[in-house]
Amino acid sequence: MPTPTKDPLSAFRLKPLRAARVSEISEATASSAVAPEERVNFHIGNPVQDERLASAYLRMVLGLDIRREDLSTDKKEEILKAVGWEEKDAPKLEFLHKLIQKSAPYTPRGGFARANPNPLVKTFLEWMQNQPEPLAYDLGQSSGKREIVLATGGLEESLRVLFHALSFSLAALPASVLLHRAPFRIDEAAFAGLTFERLSDDEHAMLEDIRGHAARNSDQPTFLVMGSMLGEETRRALRLLSLNAPLFFVEANDAPNHLSLAREAKLVERVVRFLTPGIFEKHFQSLATIFVAGNADILNVFESVHFQLKGTPSASEIELLIYLLAHGRGPSTPVEESPEVTVEPPFLGLSLTGRTSDALPTLARGIEQRLGGVVEAVSEALGHRLQNITEKVDRIASRTDSFAPLAAFDRFASVDTREFLKELASRVDSPRWQEELQQGLLNVFVSHHSEYRLSRCVAVSGSSRTALGLLGFHCGIREVLIPDLSWSYEHCFPKVEAVALTSELGLDVDALIEAVRVRLNADPRWSEFGAVALNNPHNATGRIFDEKGMRRLLAWLLEHGVTVIDDLSYQDVAPSLELTRFKTVRQLADEMVLRGEISEAQASKAISVHSISKTDCLAGARLAVVEIRDESLFRRFAEAHRHIKPNLGALALTYLFYRNETGVARSYWRLRNKIFFERTQALVEAVNHLPKDRNPFNISILPPTGSMYPLLTIDRLPSGLSLDWLASGLARQGIGMLPLSTFARTEDGFETGRKTFRLTLGGTDGAEVLLNKTRRVLIDLNRLITEESSRYNRIRLTGKPLRPRDTEEERRNR
Repeated sequence: MPTPTKDPLSAFRLKPLRAARVSEISEATASSAVAPEERVNFHIGNPVQDERLASAYLRMVLGLDIRREDLSTDKKEEILKAVGWEEKDAPKLEFLHKLIQKSAPYTPRGGFARANPNPLVKTFLEWMQNQPEPLAYDLGQSSGKREIVLATGGLEESLRVLFHALSFSLAALPASVLLHRAPFRIDEAAFAGLTFERLSDDEHAMLEDIRGHAARNSDQPTFLVMGSMLGEETRRALRLLSLNAPLFFVEANDAPNHLSLAREAKLVERVVRFLTPGIFEKHFQSLATIFVAGNADILNVFESVHFQLKGTPSASEIELLIYLLAHGRGPSTPVEESPEVTVEPPFLGLSLTGRTSDALPTLARGIEQRLGGVVEAVSEALGHRLQNITEKVDRIASRTDSFAPLAAFDRFASVDTREFLKELASRVDSPRWQEELQQGLLNVFVSHHSEYRLSRCVAVSGSSRTALGLLGFHCGIREVLIPDLSWSYEHCFPKVEAVALTSELGLDVDALIEAVRVRLNADPRWSEFGAVALNNPHNATGRIFDEKGMRRLLAWLLEHGVTVIDDLSYQDVAPSLELTRFKTVRQLADEMVLRGEISEAQASKAISVHSISKTDCLAGARLAVVEIRDESLFRRFAEAHRHIKPNLGALALTYLFYRNETGVARSYWRLRNKIFFERTQALVEAVNHLPKDRNPFNISILPPTGSMYPLLTIDRLPSGLSLDWLASGLARQGIGMLPLSTFARTEDGFETGRKTFRLTLGGTDGAEVLLNKTRRVLIDLNRLITEESSRYNRIRLTGKPLRPRDTEEERRNR
């Protein structure tokens, strides 16, 4: 056999990754010599983390009175007594506490910190080592290159992320993806530059297929995805093939080391392994967490694209798996087969509170569900009729304001928290139970947010990024217009264009309308693939947009058939002693229908992506609820989401929260806003108490009207000084701050952000700590500006001065 003449990995060369500015600031701040507790993390968008909130959340999910402030998270014995649990139930209580605590902040990139890997990663390393043929993978603790990362969403979703990563990052395209015994649904059109081919299930025929492909495409990078384990003879044949062909191996089969191609000579760098929790216990195979091990360069781009499309891995799922591995699944549950006739749980009765406009649609949905279970054999014809009834009743109900809503059916309504946790542990592998949990969450969520239609909602496991990315890459919305100074929508849609805000950081309604009008004039079908995405309250400016302007913009867009995406991440979030209320896109659209300003069909072009990350202070959970009333788009989205394994820990925790009465939930949200208010006051106090002679550049802080992002402005920023330069200097001193211009796409946006940093009120630092840290930031920032401006002004040109140009007379006389 000929000897290979070039590096076998050269065909898989990757484009250099461009580090996000926030990542650069994070790394510089984390690597500073300042002690962790002294660092200032104004750049990290974690939600508020406070013991008062964590304790209130724990009381809520246990069914205790939220006002029992004496029952804080450190009073475990008192809590056990209050809920009537026995000492043997203490692990369940500890699990709930950790689930709440760990789900608040985002997990690190890749799912764990290199210097301090979590217990789940350590368990995985032990599994790798405690085999007849151990394999060692690097966590990046010394080399900086990780050969293990975590992912969330299950096997098929992780492969979707991998294919996006290859499409975005491979230097040599096109590339081929060959699939062997890999029955995964693949939206092939979504991955530019990749072609897909399914091989024969027979191993000998598969080898011949690969040989033929290699002969036809000798220089084309090729990835073989294996959904099942291969025989030893086949593995050796593939190794020989790879010596002369650009062949990379992707194992999605839970193979132990001795059955993995990574054990074959010279292949360890050409194999990436996707392993489910089924490697520990078979019934954990369907859980959302995935272990990815192999080539560090491939994993680096995988981790980056996972962050872009989904955010970091779900902390809730990591914690759930840690708990299951430590405590087992409990009593075994037989494999379930769906019966032909199902019986719905008993009706829960009437709720005498809430909006009247939801009574009839809720009743119609309940009737639809009950009838559907009884007459499944003839459901197709009957389903169409019931759908028509539901839609008609919805339209009537949207004009009705005099009936209390009916409670939806809830499979777990009569199950207390202890029994619920037992079911969670024993039935994690039951598809029906997983579906019941997702439906249960939607039922209770809609009882708090009655503007949504239950039949058009999806519980998205993976946060708003996941939902928006599915809309952008898999549902045909390939171009969006956004207000400038918004977060990175470029990660979720193929094409993003921004319209500048006003000088007061408000929506420029006329400019947005004109931008859409230009596109519709250029292509009347633009509304079929284009949309406008709004984030209100706004990240990164911390502003609540004017309702009158929002209403005018929304009316024009919906009248012209343009899809409007409400990226609702901060509903009613504001630094306030009360629960600040403002109207969402969905609420405004429904009001306009009620007033006869737009039709139901036009209002159906509004999409809500409702994240719980900041509202419920569960950013690490990675969960959102999406409402899509357009039937075609809803079906397409639901199909695209179907392959994602549910975040069961996040769903369970959120379900237990939302099954409380609305008044209880609002008490929690009011406490959240109060904590934001305390922290905001600390920032303002730090500025007000700083003597003028110590603030020569007139630094001020503008509190947010909504969301959690104050703005720090340097009014007298010397000419020539860049905030990026200052941010780098501050990060080396343990102060992380992002220039507002990081979020700018327009000339006006860069000018607006030129003197301003975006801060955050999230994290663990309370008001007292923030007061001291903010004072330090102000003093250090003034000092740094003085030093940098002094250096800038002292620069002098060196060398011989230029002689003035001679006059004509001087040249004649020379």
